[in-house]
Amino acid sequence: MLTFAHSTYFQNLLESFSAGVVICNVRGLVYAANEAACRLLGTSGRELADPSRCAALVARADAPRRLARFLAMAIKHGQKPEPLSIACAHPDGQSRRYRLSGSLLLENEKIFGILIEITDVTEIYSLHERERDMLLGVHAAQQERIEGLVRFSLAVAHQIRNPLMVIGGFAGRLRRGKEEDDPEAEVLGMILDGARRLEAVVRAVSDYARREEPAMVPCVPAALRSEERRVG
Repeated sequence: MLTFAHSTYFQNLLESFSAGVVICNVRGLVYAANEAACRLLGTSGRELADPSRCAALVARADAPRRLARFLAMAIKHGQKPEPLSIACAHPDGQSRRYRLSGSLLLENEKIFGILIEITDVTEIYSLHERERDMLLGVHAAQQERIEGLVRFSLAVAHQIRNPLMVIGGFAGRLRRGKEEDDPEAEVLGMILDGARRLEAVVRAVSDYARREEPAMVPCVPAALRSEERRVG
């Protein structure tokens, strides 16, 4: 395979990929990479083939252990690794986001390496972050408006309740001093009934305004799954 890997045909085949392609042997060492991969990672094929420099490149990733498990799935366990998204410090000083997908390389049903396809998804992540920030801003504005309406509702309810208690109180006192057949007793009864209904409305508005709704906060789905497993 090494002879074939250094052939012109193999090199031309690698360069035909638009995505970055890196090929590792069963020891996890890089023995082939196309120009697209070198450009994405900000390095050269010679540096990738150097174990110490390659290790330094892996150390720039935000999750080197996850990257190591990604390689181990194919090299040690003989299984196709799940796609992996990682952030990495690029030599230009910026942070880049990469998506890695791996394929097993087999010869006579024996694994001799892993082909890693590298895609730069930095812009996609940036778009998602901008969209998230925009949604959070909209949510914050809506929350502020809701809180303003709650304060306004409570203030109005308080202002209505005070004169309502005066009206109901005096109507009740006047009603108690009247005989049942007194024409004014019926009118005062209507005032008391209206005051009680209005008081019920004010109480309902106050209770609704004071009700605490669950607050939405950003979260990481993986963390939620871990929490569910821990609780379960």
